[in-house]
Amino acid sequence: MVIKTKDIAFKLICIGIFVTPHILRLAFFKTQWAIINVITWIGIIFLLRRYVRQGRVQIAKRSNGGIGNPLWICLLIACFIICGIGISTFSYESLVKYIYATLAPLILLYVTVPFEENDKQVICFCNYLTASCTFIVLMGLLDIIFGTGFGKFIADYTQTESLFELLRTGRMVSYVGHSLLSTELMLLCFLFNTLKHYYIKKNEPMVLVVYNCVMPAIGIGVCGSKTGFVLFAISFAVLYVNRKGLKYVILIVAAIYWALSMGFFDSVLHRFEIGLSMGDLSTGRNTNLVLLWKSGVLDFHFLTGHAGTTLSEKMIAALEYPPLRWAYLFGVWFSVAMCIILFVIPIFKCIKYKKFKVLFALLIIIADVNSYNGITTIGDQMLIYCVSVLLLLNLARRTEYNE
Repeated sequence: MVIKTKDIAFKLICIGIFVTPHILRLAFFKTQWAIINVITWIGIIFLLRRYVRQGRVQIAKRSNGGIGNPLWICLLIACFIICGIGISTFSYESLVKYIYATLAPLILLYVTVPFEENDKQVICFCNYLTASCTFIVLMGLLDIIFGTGFGKFIADYTQTESLFELLRTGRMVSYVGHSLLSTELMLLCFLFNTLKHYYIKKNEPMVLVVYNCVMPAIGIGVCGSKTGFVLFAISFAVLYVNRKGLKYVILIVAAIYWALSMGFFDSVLHRFEIGLSMGDLSTGRNTNLVLLWKSGVLDFHFLTGHAGTTLSEKMIAALEYPPLRWAYLFGVWFSVAMCIILFVIPIFKCIKYKKFKVLFALLIIIADVNSYNGITTIGDQMLIYCVSVLLLLNLARRTEYNE
């Protein structure tokens, strides 16, 4: 039996992201080039090769004037290379890594997927997401209840200082690494399973719908993310407090209340208390940003940046927000271009398709990825974001014709 690439390509993308996260690849292979997610990119290449042949990659389109299509992305990369070479502190090696991790995934945002294939991809993405988040939550609860030390094992294995710092502050470390990335996966799990329930599998068992709400909520509580907690609360209120979702609310709220009474939300509630006592719920980000801006230490240039320079602890905190970090590292022009391609154009596309729930999910994801510097690093975060937006835009397009 011949296995068609279209049946395995997207599975390879999910396996690379959820089964072999970059922090484990780096620790296992012990080389900096392990940042390259080989499995995921094999899947992407298979998909793109077939979609280009079918004319499903937007090379130019009158509806958006060609803005954000692959030709513009290639121009962005070319300009980035020129400006990057002009930054004396930015090495050629770092330039290549950044192009791979941050710029190459952008092409996924402008691929048109056949309707039926998009349904299968969303379901596949949900299955891998749910399995990943279930494992993260299970390991986190075992650490809390029985002190199994799974998080400590991951920190020791990867020898990553930021993970040791998380453990010292009582926050969870998972197999994907930082608790903020784990939180992002929890939000994606909740949002995508909810959209799947609304648009694709409308007759899912109630127990499964409740599980896909409660499990990510507990996961966010264990991760201790204040932003994730707020975004989940808003998402739940908007997506479930309505005529169709109201029948699930009582069970979901009861289960979350039980988890609260068991102490699974103690970490995030404690961090809220600390933030309120400090007068800064952003864990020092906003305070450091204002302080460094007023002192004149933070200086932004339009065409050049400070990539490659060593950032102080206060500078790292102040530049936690991706648009600010891009502007500081590579220039304001680069930050503006990235924000237009990554956030503005997808939002306008969702508005065009008039799918409120999909647009809302996109806005929540955008808010989350802009709350920490994940998509500015050389890990898998940009891949995760671009794959998510690829699915959302095609889901919005699919429902436009299906409903």
